[in-house]
Amino acid sequence: MKGIWLCIGCIVLIFSWLPVYSSFFFLVGALWFLHKRFHRGEIVCLVFCLLVFVRIQCLSDVHEISSRIVKIQEIKQGYMIGANKEGRFLLYGLKKVSFDDVVELRGTYEKIDSIHNLGQFHFATWAKRKGMVYCMNVKSYTLIKEGTTLRHRLYANIETKDVAIQQFLKAMLYGIHEEEVSFLLLSSGMHIAFLSRFLTKRMTRKWGFAKAHRLTLLLMMGMSYLTVLSSSILRVVCFSLISGLFTNFDEKDTLGISMIFTILLAPSMAYEVALLIPVCFRLVFMFHVAKRNKKIVGMLVLFPAQMWFYHTCDPLQMALFSFLRKVYAILYVLAWLLILPATEYLFSLIQWMLAALRLIQQISYPLYGSVSILWLILWCLSAMRYISYAHWKDSLTLCLLLVIFFLRPYLSPFASVTMLDVGQGDCTLIITPYHKEVILIDVMGHKKKNIPKEIIVPYLHAQGIYHLDKIIVTHADMDHSGGVAQLQELMHVDEIIDHKQLAKQQETPWMKFFLLDYEGEDENDNSIVTMLRLYDTSFLFMGDLGIKGEQKLLQQYPKLEADVVKIGHHGSKTSSATAFLHQVHPALALISSGRHNFYGHPHQEVLDAMEKEGILPLISARHGGVTIKICKYFRFFKTAEQQFGIILPR
Repeated sequence: MKGIWLCIGCIVLIFSWLPVYSSFFFLVGALWFLHKRFHRGEIVCLVFCLLVFVRIQCLSDVHEISSRIVKIQEIKQGYMIGANKEGRFLLYGLKKVSFDDVVELRGTYEKIDSIHNLGQFHFATWAKRKGMVYCMNVKSYTLIKEGTTLRHRLYANIETKDVAIQQFLKAMLYGIHEEEVSFLLLSSGMHIAFLSRFLTKRMTRKWGFAKAHRLTLLLMMGMSYLTVLSSSILRVVCFSLISGLFTNFDEKDTLGISMIFTILLAPSMAYEVALLIPVCFRLVFMFHVAKRNKKIVGMLVLFPAQMWFYHTCDPLQMALFSFLRKVYAILYVLAWLLILPATEYLFSLIQWMLAALRLIQQISYPLYGSVSILWLILWCLSAMRYISYAHWKDSLTLCLLLVIFFLRPYLSPFASVTMLDVGQGDCTLIITPYHKEVILIDVMGHKKKNIPKEIIVPYLHAQGIYHLDKIIVTHADMDHSGGVAQLQELMHVDEIIDHKQLAKQQETPWMKFFLLDYEGEDENDNSIVTMLRLYDTSFLFMGDLGIKGEQKLLQQYPKLEADVVKIGHHGSKTSSATAFLHQVHPALALISSGRHNFYGHPHQEVLDAMEKEGILPLISARHGGVTIKICKYFRFFKTAEQQFGIILPR
């Protein structure tokens, strides 16, 4: 029965994505489908065992860590990965150590926690899928044993080269990137796959397919041994190994077995672009290679894939994908040659190629946005029909889906207010109905990090936002205004409201500013207080206003009420007095604070007062980013940590 293993492979892949609470229902449905479709009990039993094994592997065994002696496994940009008998760990602050060094650490293990915003990459989840739950900020260390492996010696040799050559070699061979690169190509590993097929094809002419296949497989395994076993090389090795072992199987079944083997070997691969995009390409070309032009088919696959994984798509690079894949494969080969003695002259050619790639990036005009699961399903179905039958109705459907993608923000009647998780600081995004106006209240800055580039702008791009109408700066503190200049370098801003006199001129029927004539004792008490009304829902943004400012606010507006309050000063006890909370009486309180922050925000006194008043606090340090959606008939909130709630009328 051809195709049965491909069917099982797809079931295992989908099962890997599902949360525990819904995987049981999928398990029952999948087993019922296989029984009805193939009428073979042994297949049902095999799939049941596979799915149970996958689920057990995905359940992390979290236990206390005691050993401080670790072996360095991987070196990344900004951190290292160490391992011992107790597991694998992220290590920050280690310097002058290399692969396979054994070190004794001094520091405290903590559970990995990281910034978490809706729809954005969550580092802690990625680490957990890789089997890493703990991290350490290393205070000091002792080198117990220096590595003696070939990998250690190779990396030491790279460290002796010029800085520019070092950066290039580390990026191509180890994935240590110090500047922006084509993440689609490098993360999907399509250049590695191309190189593998190219070498196999060339060597087949001389030694035959079987020997060429084995040599290519050994070469890939050798490269991973000398550097790191990246997701892309792991996928190529697994697929090559299965295709070599099951030569009598149908191509579809070989793909299915390869998928199963890869996921069983490394469950995190179920989420990796290095597996998913190549599988999508192979599925499409496997079923419909003779139906349509390969370039058209490739673009139909690449567009939704880029939007789903990266929230951006570069039409020029997508059109040049096949060419760029070959260029990166050449660069990868040149990187290996550059390691050899007396080959520095090759770097001139490499620099010329890198300059050409940068030029392509400069003249590109990327598109931004995110796609829903419903849109993605409709696109896949329409694309498959178009590739299979080339009917004009399917072409029209694809064009309509493209139009919906670009116009969706402007067709939505929902307004939204999002408290971004930026750490110990503030940044709130307001989008009015039909995308008429986009406003940021505060833009956190940091002395060591570019918060707008790393967190804020990627989130804005995921919402399809290309420019901002206004930025309201509540007051001149680094954690509220420090990132404005950096944001302006990345995105056009029409207007910045950063003092009270300017705020007076910008009031609208749905946006009011309070305490414009009040002069507080310090910068916090001079915060611009903003009231927004979206449909019938009112929002009050307090900046860092203190208790004295709150008292003044209640004196001027004794009947002040709000459905949602952005709590002042990150939940400090110097703000949010009981009298203020009682008078305003919001249903929700938004608190932006950093994880394990030095100040202890939010203070327990404030949380106790909220509990007494029946106010639900949503805290970025606990819940991640929070989005509130409002329309004429109902309103709800959702958080990055998967909490959801309906906001009822007060």
